[in-house]
Amino acid sequence: MTILAGFVKDGVVHMASDSQIGCSGSRRQMNTPKLHEITIPIRSEPTRLLYGLAGYLTDLCMLHAKLKPALASTFKVVDFSNQDDVYLWMVDVFAPTIKKLLKSHDSLKDEAACLTARSELMVGLAGKLYSVDCSFGVLAYGEGEYFAQGSGWQYGLGSLYATERMKDPRKRVEAAVKAAIKYDPHCGGEIQYMRT
Repeated sequence: MTILAGFVKDGVVHMASDSQIGCSGSRRQMNTPKLHEITIPIRSEPTRLLYGLAGYLTDLCMLHAKLKPALASTFKVVDFSNQDDVYLWMVDVFAPTIKKLLKSHDSLKDEAACLTARSELMVGLAGKLYSVDCSFGVLAYGEGEYFAQGSGWQYGLGSLYATERMKDPRKRVEAAVKAAIKYDPHCGGEIQYMRT
């Protein structure tokens, strides 16, 4: 299981995760990070898209291998001239691409005639934090906002709330992950940190 914590400060997205997986009833340290980066062109400038996945390891490994090539042709569709364009790209292109990749990997389940994922994603792009839930809905979080996902989300979110006065954004998201590691038996291992 997982804890992903994200926070936006001064137009920079800060994300942290744990590094443990549950497998056959045991807990193991992952060698593959839960947070990944893709560099994409926005207005001809290389821009970092960060993503982390809370859910199945096979989904994370597949996305790590196939997401960048699957998204490569979509970057010419929108020039991202404003934040609305980025959100529309997340809703109209990114989330459907994730759904298509998960479907091709047989990683969706049919619940009440609705295909849902076994995993959720946290994305940092162009100064905003995005959540892609298991039904492929997209929520955006802007300046000063924060979010947590995964089995330890309650502890992470509580920590992010309790540390609102903390100045250092890295320490803040890492504290959220530490809280989940301490109190959620499904979270553990080393802390990974990335920023846009």
